[in-house]
Amino acid sequence: MTTIIIEHELIVAQAIQDDLRIIDPSIEVLAMLRTVEDSVKWFSANTPPDLAFMDLQLVDGSSFAIFDRVEVSCPVIFTTAYDEYAVKAFEIKGIDYLHKPMERRALERALSKVRELSEKPQYDRKWISELKACIKKCREKGKFNFADFEQEQEKTIAERFVQLFKKKH
Repeated sequence: MTTIIIEHELIVAQAIQDDLRIIDPSIEVLAMLRTVEDSVKWFSANTPPDLAFMDLQLVDGSSFAIFDRVEVSCPVIFTTAYDEYAVKAFEIKGIDYLHKPMERRALERALSKVRELSEKPQYDRKWISELKACIKKCREKGKFNFADFEQEQEKTIAERFVQLFKKKH
């Protein structure tokens, strides 16, 4: 697993990196960044990591500003001393919200969550967008059934939808 650490306090960033090495030596920290500006540049120039750790308060502003300026396509574990930003963190890309000072057990639980989520089947955004468009077209016709669905999209997409539907019901 690859990760980046976005944290304005160098001591805290180093502590996260040290704990990651203890928990799982195979985790590779690609970068440690302190600012919104450096983070935007990094995400613009590099392949996304598997995971990002982000402090909310950075040297030059809130880490939420990163999401306004560049696409962050990896899951994020937010690290902060503030409670009031939890809802917004989960609305963006947050999969966990760890309070400082962080306990290693909390970090282990967050990493377990990341691994569990990465093992589940993922459906890419393009497919989900196509699926939503197809469902909308079928509903506009006044009904929704699989015959209409198959006419609107390729059979393979219909098969994936059926598989997904069966798993949920």
